[in-house]
Amino acid sequence: MQRTLVVAWAILAVSQYLPEFMNSYALMLLLVATLVYVWREGGWQRPAATWWYALVALGLWVIAGGLYSPANDRYGQLLGMQVVLMVLPALLLLPKRLPHHFHPKVWWWFYGAALLASLYVTGIGVYRTLAEGRLYAYFASHYLYYTELAERLMHPAYFSALMAVALMGGGYLREKGSFNGRWYWLAQGWLLLFLLLLSARMVLIALLISGVLLALYLGWQRGNKRLVWSALLGAPLFALAVFWILPERLQSRFTELTQFAYDVKASELNQFSGLTVRLAEWEGVFTALEGHWWLGHGTGAGQAALRAGYEKIGFQVGLDYDYNAHNQYLETWLHNGLVGLLLLLAVFAMAFRTAWQQHNWLALWFVVFMMLCLLSESMLMRHRGILLLAVYLPLMLRQEAEGSWPKRKD
Repeated sequence: MQRTLVVAWAILAVSQYLPEFMNSYALMLLLVATLVYVWREGGWQRPAATWWYALVALGLWVIAGGLYSPANDRYGQLLGMQVVLMVLPALLLLPKRLPHHFHPKVWWWFYGAALLASLYVTGIGVYRTLAEGRLYAYFASHYLYYTELAERLMHPAYFSALMAVALMGGGYLREKGSFNGRWYWLAQGWLLLFLLLLSARMVLIALLISGVLLALYLGWQRGNKRLVWSALLGAPLFALAVFWILPERLQSRFTELTQFAYDVKASELNQFSGLTVRLAEWEGVFTALEGHWWLGHGTGAGQAALRAGYEKIGFQVGLDYDYNAHNQYLETWLHNGLVGLLLLLAVFAMAFRTAWQQHNWLALWFVVFMMLCLLSESMLMRHRGILLLAVYLPLMLRQEAEGSWPKRKD
């Protein structure tokens, strides 16, 4: 049964990059495999993870939000995702013990699936480029860039987040001694290059900021001054050097973040940048929240309220494209009020506290990374975003001391 459980997790790892309906089959298989494993291999335990109870409280509050929301078609979809968000972590927390070498094996599957997915879409992009007769540099082709590169599998923001977590997993495998040498650097370098091609800005910025913060803490914890200075000077210089050699098309994705002025009543999407369209969306959120600060509009009713907010401020582009808030914190506030927002923040605060107590560098990196990513995407309103949090957070925190670093010697 131990091998069966690992295989079930391996199938889930691969299914992340398949159509979403296949995730449901993988989740059902994982549920059955876990229940059988718990029954035959030593029983279950009551989860001691405080962050999971905060997650359950958030899920129950979101479900209860249907009681005061107007009838809407989105409630059922959000209800199903909240069930996954509550139940999936429990599949890792309930067993008293996990199979021998469970984490390295599962991480290898997640890492391998990420590599295969990145190579698959890149291969398609190269083929489409050659089919048009573009034999020169890869960067000259729009098929190897952002949406056109990722569209065969998923939205580039979610694809990028999965690649970033795979990079973290590669670091974990290296620390465990199961991934070393030239192949490690080649694979990690490829994933970083692929992230640049996807050009999901907030994911790259979140990865850089969270990585620098982690390096600073590890340097202080281990008394390693070289690591501290590498974080303070090396990481920013490396980021600037990479930016400098990027083609103009990729550079423009980042330079436009310095432009804050916008006309909310502009009628065409190309009159907005990625940042200013979000600023307009957030203006619509606060307009929609008037009179609904504490409880929000109810689960599933937030989008209709947001559209009314867009109409009130004259944001026609938001109405035409039916944009959501592109910020999970504001999205939760809009649907489930300040209570829901505080519960969401409590989940991350307790997860961070648990990772800190475990000296678990992998989980700390992931928590900070996710909190930053949620600033520009409403990730928990999509199935892939739910899986990202519900799979990787318990996988990292259940490792306990496996992902730890040595305490500082004073």
